[in-house]
Order: sequence, then structure tokens, then C-alpha cells
Amino acid sequence: MPSCTRATDSLTTRLLMGTEVEAGQGTMTVIASCTATGAHIFVTTKVWGTYHDRVTAVLDISLANLELDYVDLLLIH
Repeated sequence: MPSCTRATDSLTTRLLMGTEVEAGQGTMTVIASCTATGAHIFVTTKVWGTYHDRVTAVLDISLANLELDYVDLLLIH
């Protein structure tokens, strides 16, 4: 089972990298493990510049892919 090795670990992904679905599949297991140890996963995702007019829609897709209710940091490139 994956676990956190520090007080805070991070997960960084973006929709265009095509890694959000895979990351989301394991995110809940890791978060549960981290929460049990008092650690925190800091989640960052990115919105590519061509989607500036659809930031909310892209964020909603990212949240669904990651199986999360929120991210800690949203970067807009």
C-alpha cells in the first residue's frame, strides 16, 4: 500500500499530460494512508493557456479525474 514518507507529500498533474485518471485511481488510497499518519498530500493541477476561457470547466474535469473535491493549488499557464 502506498504511504506518505514526509509530513507533506505532493501530487502534481495536469489534464493535458493525460495523467489525471491514473493519478485519481490511486489518490484515495494514498490520502487515506496519509490521513492515518497525520500527513497531508498537497495536490496541484494545471490549466493550459488555451483553456483560459474555460478554467472552471477544466477544473471540474480535473477534480472528477482525480476523484477529489478540491485541489490545493491550481496553476494557470
